[in-house]
Amino acid sequence: MMQLLEKYSKELEVLKEEVKDMLVLDHHVGGGKSGAEKMVLIDTLERLGVSYLFQKEIEELLENMFPKFEEYSRVFHDNLFMVSLHFRVFRQHGYDLASDLICWKLKQLISYGNGVAHVNISDAFERFTDNNGEFKEAISSDVMGMLSLYEATFLKTHGEDILEKAFGFTKAGLESLKPQYLSSNLAEQVTHTLYQPLQRGIPRVEARHYISVYEKDASRNEKLLRLAKIDFNRVQMLHKEELCHISR
Repeated sequence: MMQLLEKYSKELEVLKEEVKDMLVLDHHVGGGKSGAEKMVLIDTLERLGVSYLFQKEIEELLENMFPKFEEYSRVFHDNLFMVSLHFRVFRQHGYDLASDLICWKLKQLISYGNGVAHVNISDAFERFTDNNGEFKEAISSDVMGMLSLYEATFLKTHGEDILEKAFGFTKAGLESLKPQYLSSNLAEQVTHTLYQPLQRGIPRVEARHYISVYEKDASRNEKLLRLAKIDFNRVQMLHKEELCHISR
């Protein structure tokens, strides 16, 4: 077991350096595009249970990205998945996203009765709501976007009615989906998310589940997948070794 553990550790170090390079914001690509790609990468690392290996790099990246959130948002202003993902990851890491900012970015998805007088909402955002300021049913067809917003609602704070409304809409929409009309992998994600939302799960258990989901993702990054598998197995072996010492 020690030889295998040493082998895993060596390979892990090589993969870690390669992933660190991926966490560098590429300003030549275009801030918004690069920022969106990095946010997806951060979320993937967290779901795979290996973000702790890059804690410094992730915090530095988010610190650099947060002041440019408005700039980045122009790239994905009508992308429900991206808007919700950015909100969730920033808030998970303790960034202060006030209700007026949430309203500004998500007005196209939800109406908010009290509103915020100083928020200027563009016509592009208005098209996502109907004349009554409610969700347009068309949003329900964006399954990944609905999943992303649903997960974001679990980070709501007291008084954020906009996220309360988002929770009810996305939950009902996801529960009404017909599995036979979705890919098997997406159907599995919907079922699992409704049963065990990301914010309510045990991190290590959720990581193990997501590794199996990510493995079936056609757009997966093989280095990330390999890193996650090695780290999971390595940690399991270390735990077994500790248990052996304790039971002696």
